[in-house]
Amino acid sequence: MLSVYVSRQKGIALISVLLVFALASLLIGHLVTAAARDLQRSANYQGARQAFWYAMGGETLGRQILHEDYQQDVDADAEPSDGLVDNWAQPLEEFEIDQGALRLQINDLQARFNLNNIIDQNGTVDSKQQQQLVWLLETLDVPTNLAAVIVDWLDKDEVTSSGGKEDDLYLEKTPAFVSANTAMADVSELRQLDGMTTEYYQRLAPYVTALPKSTDAQPGAESKATSININTVSEQVFSSFGENISLSQAQSVLSAQLSKKYTAQNEFDPSSFGGISTNISYTSEYFEILIAANFDKRWSYLRSVVHRDDKGKLSVLSRSMNKAAVARLLLTDES
Repeated sequence: MLSVYVSRQKGIALISVLLVFALASLLIGHLVTAAARDLQRSANYQGARQAFWYAMGGETLGRQILHEDYQQDVDADAEPSDGLVDNWAQPLEEFEIDQGALRLQINDLQARFNLNNIIDQNGTVDSKQQQQLVWLLETLDVPTNLAAVIVDWLDKDEVTSSGGKEDDLYLEKTPAFVSANTAMADVSELRQLDGMTTEYYQRLAPYVTALPKSTDAQPGAESKATSININTVSEQVFSSFGENISLSQAQSVLSAQLSKKYTAQNEFDPSSFGGISTNISYTSEYFEILIAANFDKRWSYLRSVVHRDDKGKLSVLSRSMNKAAVARLLLTDES
C-alpha cells in the first residue's frame, strides 16, 4: 500500500516537473519571438531612416548640380539660360551606394503653367492667365469650365463666377470644407475641386505647378507672375500660349530644345505665332528634385521644391515623401 502511494507521488511530481518545463519552454519561446520581432522592427526602422538620409543626400546632390549650372554661366561670362541641354536636365543613372542605390531627376517647374499666376497680389483675376489655362485645358481634352472652378478656389471673394464653384457647394460635401481663397500650396489641391475627376487630374497635373509669385531683388518690390521658360516648356503648355497654336506647330518650334538654348541675345521670336501673351523667359528659378533611395531593400521617396535666386543661392521651399510623385524613378528590383 505504501509503495503504491510512493509511486503515485513520484508520478505526480514527474508530471509537475514536465508541466513546469513545458510552461518555461513556452515562456522562453514567447520571449525569443518577441525579442526577434523587436530586433526586426528596430532593423526596419533603422533601415528606413538610413534610406531617408540617403534621399536627403540626393537632395543635396541635386542642389549642388543646380548651383554648378549657375556657376558655369558665371565662369563663362555667358548670358544666363536654362535648358534641356544643361547637365541638370539629364537624368542621373542609378548608382550604387553602401548597401543601397540612388536615382535622381531634376525638373524645371517653370516649364509648366503656374496656377497661382491666375490671381494677382490683390486677389484680382488676371484674365490673360485664365484664358491661357482655358487653352491648356482644351489641348489636354479636359473640360474648360474647370478653369472657372480653379479661379473660384483661388480668388478672395465668395462670388461664384460663371461655371465656377464657391463655399456653398463644398460645405454640402462630406466632410465639409471651404475654398482656399488664396494661392495654392500644391497642385494636389486640384483633387478637391468639384468636377475634377481622377482622369482629368492625371491629364492636367504634369503640366501645371503651384509656385509663389516671383519677386525682384529690390526690397519691397511687388510680386509678379512667374514666367515660362521657352527652353524647357512642353508642347502642351506651349500650345496654350495662343488660341491658334497647334501641337504640331509647338513640336516644330521645340524640336531644337535638345540641341540649343534661347538666350536674351538670341531671342525666341513669337511673331510667327501672331504674338504670345504669356510671359516667357530663358532662365528658371524654381525646380523640383525627385529622389528614389534604397537601403538594404528599404525605400525612401522624396520630392523637394527648390528656389535658385539670381546669385545662385538655393533654398528648399517644400519637401514631400510621396511615392507617387517619384514613381517613374523607382528602381527595377523594388520588392
